[in-house]
Amino acid sequence: MTGSQFEVEMLEAIRRAVSFLRQKQILHKLGVVVSITVIG
Repeated sequence: MTGSQFEVEMLEAIRRAVSFLRQKQILHKLGVVVSITVIG
């Protein structure tokens, strides 16, 4: 497996996970928590 192919598969997995989380409306809450953590 080449590095670029690995990156593509990783991006695809991340994209799938993001869309799943967005459906569950968890992504927004996670973003808020991350923002608070980074700022704090």
